[in-house]
Order: sequence, then structure tokens, then C-alpha cells
Amino acid sequence: MKIAFSVCNRHQLSHALVLAHSLRQHNPDQPFFLGWVDPMQLPDLPTWVNAVRVESIDMADWVGMQQRYHDFELLAACKPFFARHLIKSIADCEELSFFSPTTRIFSSTDSVSDKSAFLQLSPQRLRPINDPVSGLDDKRILNTGMYQAGSWIMHPDGQENALLSWWCGRMIDRGFFDLCEGMCLDQLWLNYLPIYYERVKTIRNAGWNYGLPALPGSVLSFASGRYFVDEHPLITLDFAGVESHHPILSSHGSLIKGQDLWSDLRQSYQKALGLYPCPGDETVAPYGKATPMESNRRFRKQTVRVLEKIIERIETLAWTYQ
Repeated sequence: MKIAFSVCNRHQLSHALVLAHSLRQHNPDQPFFLGWVDPMQLPDLPTWVNAVRVESIDMADWVGMQQRYHDFELLAACKPFFARHLIKSIADCEELSFFSPTTRIFSSTDSVSDKSAFLQLSPQRLRPINDPVSGLDDKRILNTGMYQAGSWIMHPDGQENALLSWWCGRMIDRGFFDLCEGMCLDQLWLNYLPIYYERVKTIRNAGWNYGLPALPGSVLSFASGRYFVDEHPLITLDFAGVESHHPILSSHGSLIKGQDLWSDLRQSYQKALGLYPCPGDETVAPYGKATPMESNRRFRKQTVRVLEKIIERIETLAWTYQ
């Protein structure tokens, strides 16, 4: 059996339902599981969406994780725990795919599935950035990891228990978003997987996991009712940083300005989100520490620019007394 899952709280539920419907449209035989990390009662969902509450799975130090992580960090940290739960619960699982809730599927994922691989990882990019734009360059990609944690495909072959136990262990207290300390949620840990495990492959299809990191240097086109990326049919597109805040990618949202096809895709996505309004229960706080990022983001960016100018001045100042 092939199954797919995502993880979200109330803030991404509309996105997750768009993902679920797009998966059902293009992969109708693939059951969808929704990892729910929120104490709020779930609204009525389609019968084919299998909700799994975080309280029902084996979570090491769950109370401690709630206390130490911000809500968006907690979501990323829970991901391997849900994967481990699904692998253990579904004995005939032959393929487990993860998609971030901000992903939309445009065609069957079978075209990239490789059963000879234990794990298939999604690279952030397939080639160097020759002309850095909007602050996105090779160094910034390197700082956040070679692989995008927003999608991956696993074919259980006996290595899954060791991998997921290892990954879960790191997510207990090493899943912060703190680039200065070498941590980028769950994403940087993916760098180790091709080294530690056998048959870990990179998905080298430009139409897979398309999004802001892959945009510089790529060509998005439309023909015969389909979208293409570098002449490859568009399979999945992650709207992270475009239609919802993302700690890394929202700084590069200007990359899509002036691009008509991206504008069309975005309008279609916004319309789809409007079909699944998900009112939140404000009397019940989400799991994890509240994230004050939205309210002071502009101030922080302005402060960073000022500090960068000061640092540049200090580094270039001629200190030698003449």
C-alpha cells in the first residue's frame, strides 16, 4: 500500500486540505493521513482524510517539547514521530510519502517513485545559483541544508526503524530554528541520511517539489493545459513562503513578482484555500510556544540591515594609526 501524510495545526489546516484534495485527484488510490498537532477539536473532515492526533502516538518527552519549541518548530519536530507511527501501524505499507501542508499536487507522483530506493530526498536545487537574487544564493541554501524537508518518499526495507528512531531522537531537543547554532528545524539532519543509510537517492526531476528555492534559473511554462518546469511536467509545488509565513522562504517571496504564470498559480491556490475555511478556537492555545514573528518581522529585518552595515564598517575600517 502507498500512503501519504502531512503534519499541521489549525494555521495550516486549509492548506493541508488543498493538499489532500489534490492528492486524491491525481493519486486516488493513495490514502492520506493528517498528523494533527493541536489541542483544538478538528472540524468535520472528508471521510477519506485519516486524522491522527499527536496525543495518540508515541512521543518522547512530549511535555518538554511543547515547552521548548515554538509552534512552527514543534510541527517540524513531530514529523518523524508520525512517520514512525504510520510505519508501525500499517503493516502493508510499501511506500510512505510526506508532503508539507503547503504543497499542491498537479499530476501523479508515480513518475518519480523509485522502488529500488529506500529513501528519496528532494534537493532544494538541482544546479548552482549563478546570479543571486532576492538574497537567495548558494551560501544561504548551504546554510539551511541540501535537501528540502517539505517532501520525501520512503520504501521500507528494514532500515526504517533505525532511521526514524535516530531522527526522532534529534527532534526531541535539536529541532530549533537557529541557523547560528547549526539548526534548521528537521531539515539539516537530512544531510546525514545518504551517508548513514543505504539506497538513499536524490529526486532529480525539476517538476518535483518546485518552489522558491528552485525558482532562480528555472523556467516555468504552460502548454496544452499543463505547467512545466524546465520542460518537465509540474508534479508538486510547495507554496511555502508565498501564501503562508515560512521562517526561511518568506524573505524570498519577491522572486515571483512580475511572473504571470506564478500569479496564475497563486490565484488558483488562493481560490482553493477559500473552499476550506477552518475557524480556530481562540479559547484554546495551540501546542508549543506562541510565535511573535509576524508582528515584529519588519522591525527585525530593519535591525539586521543596520547591524550588517555597522559590521561592514568595522571590518573595513583602517585601524592602523598613521
